[in-house]
Amino acid sequence: MHGDTSRANVLRTRYGYALIDWEGARSDAPWWEAVNVAFRFATPFNGPAAAGDPRVVRPLLAAYLDAGGGPSGPAEVSAFAGMLRSQLAAIAWCLWLALGHRRATADQRAFGLRIVPSAARDMPQVMNSLETWTTLLR
Repeated sequence: MHGDTSRANVLRTRYGYALIDWEGARSDAPWWEAVNVAFRFATPFNGPAAAGDPRVVRPLLAAYLDAGGGPSGPAEVSAFAGMLRSQLAAIAWCLWLALGHRRATADQRAFGLRIVPSAARDMPQVMNSLETWTTLLR
């Protein structure tokens, strides 16, 4: 699985769309990756928040299944495990930058310092939304 599919890593080329930045590739449950991608693309900002916009989530999951992806997993909170792992990894990376590890530049530290507090604000909302979002997986 790609592991970091977001708008920032999908480029439009003259030949179609290209998925870039594969250094985060990992083994994952395909359904978890599909759910992660659908909810990440339903989110306006590429940060720790996520949104359950049915106009985005449902067509993306349907396209995934129609193209032979799958099988779909259960429509339950466990389907968000990949998304949550991805979000927590991104938050940890931002904290790492904010603390100046690996000679992070001032801009990188500032970026990390912006994301970490937003994660503290957004992650409880994400966690409280999971039960409701399962209805979009059916």
